[in-house]
Amino acid sequence: MFASQFIPLLPLQGSGAIRPARRFVPPGAAHAFGNSGSAPGRMLLITAPPGHEKYFDELRDLIAKGGKPDPDALAKLRAKYDTVQLATLTPS
Repeated sequence: MFASQFIPLLPLQGSGAIRPARRFVPPGAAHAFGNSGSAPGRMLLITAPPGHEKYFDELRDLIAKGGKPDPDALAKLRAKYDTVQLATLTPS
């Protein structure tokens, strides 16, 4: 994880990640990440087997359109990649 401070929300690992940090998320484990810093953050994500990274590419494209993402488009994207969104897409 790079820049700013990311908090990994994993039941198995409770402390915040100070950069740089590595986290392993087992398949099917509920997890989320949040940026507790005041600056935008960057994170390097490696998925195995490959393919799930395309979910984030498509999610980025939906968010980049501006405004609130279309709920139907999000539901379709999540179903396509068998993903359940745990955290909000926008800061609360």
